[in-house]
Amino acid sequence: MDLQVVRDGVILHAIPLSEQPLYLGRGPENDVVITEQTVSSNHASAWVEGGQAWIKDLGSRNGTFVNDVRIQNPTPINYGDSIRLGPDMELRVHGDGASAGPPLGLLVEDTSSGVRFPLRSDRFTIGGGEHDSLRIPHAPVQAATLLAFADGEVYIGDEDGEERPIQPGQTFTVAGRVLKLLALAPTYTATIEAEPARYPYTLKVTLDGVAGPEAMIYDDTRDIAHRVDAENRAILLYVLGKQWLEDRDTGLPRPERGWCSDADVSVGIWGKRGTADANALHVLTHRLRRELKKAGFDPWFIEKRRRALRVRVKSVEVA
Repeated sequence: MDLQVVRDGVILHAIPLSEQPLYLGRGPENDVVITEQTVSSNHASAWVEGGQAWIKDLGSRNGTFVNDVRIQNPTPINYGDSIRLGPDMELRVHGDGASAGPPLGLLVEDTSSGVRFPLRSDRFTIGGGEHDSLRIPHAPVQAATLLAFADGEVYIGDEDGEERPIQPGQTFTVAGRVLKLLALAPTYTATIEAEPARYPYTLKVTLDGVAGPEAMIYDDTRDIAHRVDAENRAILLYVLGKQWLEDRDTGLPRPERGWCSDADVSVGIWGKRGTADANALHVLTHRLRRELKKAGFDPWFIEKRRRALRVRVKSVEVA
């Protein structure tokens, strides 16, 4: 089930429910942070049990209402029901979805409604898809992706595979909706989700394919595969795959594995002349991401930091 956030009759967002309780309130520890002053710090919780959605008031000052009736005990909610948290915040029951893990210390705020959505993974997607972290009606699927790193750097990537750094306090626009990145505290400490659960990809690369360098990428969880046979794109994956293997063999922990400097990647692809054109690597990475997204893969498993690249995968085979 989904709880849709409604403002003046307009649906702003869809918040997924699952068997894990979803907590709503003004406090920053909640799953959904609602800045309305009439909403209590810990106002209500909602969850799905035995195929039925439920909501419970957590002793709020201004009450939780289902179809305009104030509730005192856990109450079943169904498709089309209207829920109010105090007099001002309306939610509606609709759809289905899933929840995620613990917060990272960052939130995305919808500036039009004041509703805030904590980041609960190092990948936070925004768009109209049923699996997007923050859903905006009629927006493209995965229209934007926030990429959070353990040292506090955050990038925003668009649907074309381009990314740029973003700082807490900055606003950005997705499908006409103005959003803002916020930090819960001045110091950001990240809890990064385990890589195999995020990117269950196997990368197989060789420089001696039938027609030259080639790479194969597999996602066994969905039984899909894609061949990259454009020479420079395949070599890029070869260079990054070799670095991933070297770091694995030296015992480097998975979250730190695979980073390769832009200069080393460029030399691996074009030789020493590659260092003269920094933009060439950016263009190549962008085109490869677009190809992979079109093939059904999440393009952000190819990660870029300041002057470095890597692949995040489950395993690598180099021939």
